[in-house]
Amino acid sequence: MLVALVWLSRILTPYEMGAYATGQAVNGILAALSALGLGSYIIRERTVDREVLGGALFITLTLSLLLTVVTFVGAEAIAVAVGDAKIIPVVRLIAFVPLINAFELVPLALLQREMRFGAVSLLLAVRAVVGTAVAISAALLGARYMCVAYGAVAASLISVIGSHLAAPGHLRLVPSLARWRTMLLFGVKILGVGGLSILAMRASELVLGSMLGLAALGIYSRASTVYNTLYSSVFGGIGRVLMARLAVDQRAQVSLRTSYIGGLHLSLAVMWPVLLGIAVLAGPAVQVVFGPEWVGASGPLAILMIAQAIAMIFGMSYELFILRDELGRQVRFESIRSLAGLAFFTFGCFFGIEAAAYGRLAEVLFATFMYVPQILRMTDVRAREFARALFTNAIIAAASIAPGAILLLVVGTSALPPLLLIGASILGGAIFWLVAVHLVRHPLESELLNALYKGRVALGQFRRSGNST
Repeated sequence: MLVALVWLSRILTPYEMGAYATGQAVNGILAALSALGLGSYIIRERTVDREVLGGALFITLTLSLLLTVVTFVGAEAIAVAVGDAKIIPVVRLIAFVPLINAFELVPLALLQREMRFGAVSLLLAVRAVVGTAVAISAALLGARYMCVAYGAVAASLISVIGSHLAAPGHLRLVPSLARWRTMLLFGVKILGVGGLSILAMRASELVLGSMLGLAALGIYSRASTVYNTLYSSVFGGIGRVLMARLAVDQRAQVSLRTSYIGGLHLSLAVMWPVLLGIAVLAGPAVQVVFGPEWVGASGPLAILMIAQAIAMIFGMSYELFILRDELGRQVRFESIRSLAGLAFFTFGCFFGIEAAAYGRLAEVLFATFMYVPQILRMTDVRAREFARALFTNAIIAAASIAPGAILLLVVGTSALPPLLLIGASILGGAIFWLVAVHLVRHPLESELLNALYKGRVALGQFRRSGNST
């Protein structure tokens, strides 16, 4: 996905990237509305049978069909809101994505419930590669900003096919009305949580496009797409594993404290150095990767990376509210957060794209004070223990970004450092990260050593099998 982002930035103009970003925003809104969280319902429940799976399929298919029809018919209204009729064919093609995705709900949820993350990761990787390849190919063949729609449809189709190959036996699943009221109520609450957040984020991008123009949206979208891609791909993978692990603890009726603290350490040790490292090197990174014409995206990128690093503090709140069956409470919190965030962002749009990014940062700070006390309550984690985890991982993050920060202090923030020095600072950051993980005796160290040991064992077995052959 990052490769596609870089390549398309080299092919399309800022205006065309703005139209591309509008298509992405519409796709994100549809995904938020169609994802009632019934996959999480299947993962959470103690037992599931074909009637429950059929009920989840029925609700998802019905809602997805409704969204497809409404979006296809309302494409012109969306174009009027944005102020450009060229996005109509993009919206109409993307309208079919929710209907396609409905058929992967059951097999993908069962794969995660059974903790078959090898199959899940392979499926998501293939989906990303196919969607990326189709989008880039379409752009090179002259489709321009329509490539986002072609890529989204191709990715959805391959994901449906792959999920049924990985978890066969559900193509003949009959939609049913079993537990439809319970699941619909659960889905509405999920929509009020995750859906509100995504809707507010995507709606804010449409607001930016209408207030500052598609070219400005194109520049801002370079920063926001990096921000969203890193979060969904890296933390999204960690979050799927933690959700399944916490669900096991919840079904066993044991405290979530140990699993949550372990997950917090893992996610912060991985994500904070990446996010803050990009924030430090945002200026050089944008010029080297996207080109000098996109330099305006460096400021928003740095701000958004800092905002995402702060958001990691309450990153597992969504999963915890689901497991504790307190979605009604989170709907209230998320409603307040989303409305406040949209207001902060819209206010920032009056002053430019960097001010809009600061609006996103204000939203995250606001949400942190709301969610942290709830996380401590639901996980039985003490405030001192939570603070110690933050401090430990802050040391690791500070060590990893130190070489990049020193480089910018030496050469200045306005100059583009030589590529060799940029590469050396990144390599130095990785070395400092390893040293810091060891010095603070981070739980991740044992995981890295275990992975290294397994790799050596697997290599030894491969060599022995080759010699015997």
